Amino acid sequence: MKGPDHEQPGNGQAAKLVNNLILGVNMNALAEGLKFGAQYNLPESGGEQRTP
Repeated sequence: MKGPDHEQPGNGQAAKLVNNLILGVNMNALAEGLKFGAQYNLPESGGEQRTP
């Protein structure tokens, strides 16, 4: 006989885990990109464009 249902994660818990994993990867990629840009003295804001 199986134990109570609360021993295994439900769909909501699995979806939250996947969502948190994706957000964590995105945050890490953003941090690495900002670090890389700062290393090459690139501006952090991309909204300003110069006309030739």
